[in-house]
Amino acid sequence: MLKIVKHKLKNLLKPGKSLSQKVVRSTFWVGAFKVVERTLRFVRTVIVARLLSPSDFGLFGLACLAMEILQTFTETGMRTALIQRKEKTEGYLNTAWTINLLRNILIFSLLFFGAPFIAKFFNNLSAVPLIKVVGIIMIIRGLTNIGTVYFIKELDFRKHFVLRTVGIIVNVVVTLTLAFILRNAWALVWGYLAQSVTNCIASYILHPYRPKLQLELPKAKELLNFGKWIFGSSIVIFLATQGDDILVGKILGIKALGLYTMAFAIANLVATEITHLISQVTFPAYSKLQSDTEKLRKAFFKTLQLISFITIPIACCIFLFSFDFVNIFLGVKWLPMIPALKILAISGLIRATTATGGCLFASVGKPELDFKMNVCRLITMTIFIYPLTRIYGIEGASVTVLLGILSTVPVWFYATKKITNSNFFIYGKSIFPSLIGTFGIVILTLLIKSSFQINISIFLFTILTLVLVYIGIGVIFVKIFRYGPLKEIKVLMQSI
Repeated sequence: MLKIVKHKLKNLLKPGKSLSQKVVRSTFWVGAFKVVERTLRFVRTVIVARLLSPSDFGLFGLACLAMEILQTFTETGMRTALIQRKEKTEGYLNTAWTINLLRNILIFSLLFFGAPFIAKFFNNLSAVPLIKVVGIIMIIRGLTNIGTVYFIKELDFRKHFVLRTVGIIVNVVVTLTLAFILRNAWALVWGYLAQSVTNCIASYILHPYRPKLQLELPKAKELLNFGKWIFGSSIVIFLATQGDDILVGKILGIKALGLYTMAFAIANLVATEITHLISQVTFPAYSKLQSDTEKLRKAFFKTLQLISFITIPIACCIFLFSFDFVNIFLGVKWLPMIPALKILAISGLIRATTATGGCLFASVGKPELDFKMNVCRLITMTIFIYPLTRIYGIEGASVTVLLGILSTVPVWFYATKKITNSNFFIYGKSIFPSLIGTFGIVILTLLIKSSFQINISIFLFTILTLVLVYIGIGVIFVKIFRYGPLKEIKVLMQSI
């Protein structure tokens, strides 16, 4: 028995030969990383939120926001272009690495020398040193080994798991240690910097490629030609996803920004983390299937079914348990964010669904579709963001985010339908099992909340019960209708 287990584990540690083997094993490693990362980040957030104030989180968020602005407006799309190319990419690596390094040096310079002006814009000069230190992260990222792009391109996510995991472990250890000592926003900054240094070092340990300064203009032009839509889309996405942060910080102040960013982080846990990592597997897989519509359609709707199975119940639980979670784990100083958290939970669910389109569009060489989808989102948010935020505060900003996400649904549906040559029935069939299961746990949740005063033990017991009930409904659904996400998960586990 022990020999069999060792043999199975040895096979799992291999990247696999066929595309299906690579997808299955990559999905396992993505899931493993997500469990590890979510657990560590949850522990860190709960502890740090009690040690620091919303204003500290607002200061850190402001520094990161400044970095993200410059990152977005200098996006090259190099990594995406390297992953999407079906031809060999070895000859392009040095050029891509050199351009990325030069870009990151430019961003560092702008952050370092522009820190006083950025802080003055938000009426908080105490953010100046934080912005300068965060800028150093860009230099470190620029030096990171470009060879790690093959972890994703070749679906070798076991090494990607190691790379990301060691970084988040260092982040958590450094942040928690300094949070107890410093009791201010610097704990978050140093934790972020330590993570970047660790990832940079690990990238050279895990991949043998050694980049060097080399700039070949024809190759750069070829990569940038594909990346132009990534660049355009990244700007639109940034304005749509971070424009609300800018306005909240400017109009409502640092404390409100801290509350809002925390609410957004919790509510979009699914959209920004789970969906993003699943997309890391599906994008290279879709790219290999781009010429086979039938296989591409099956892969896309299996992905949609899996994401729906995860996102729908989580979003509902965030909505239903928002007060209990914040009160028990974060403390009373975070209670003002609850209305915004509920609204953002709904937008997070829709965002997680429409996010499945981005990797599909890029994989078939049509990244402009993602750009167009996010233009609709940006236009909608531009119309509503200022008046709603001015009148209703962070709740108004949250409503704006929801309206923006809703405006992308028609474009997402039409584009994915056309690419996969599918119909409305297939979409409904993909999410129906998850809707039935979620309806069951919502009823059970309402019964529990009406019968008990929620404390930490009741909360944890309730979550465990809901998970078991949800899985049970999924099993019954598979037994009766012979399909559903649990059937796909069973196949996945058997493959592993």
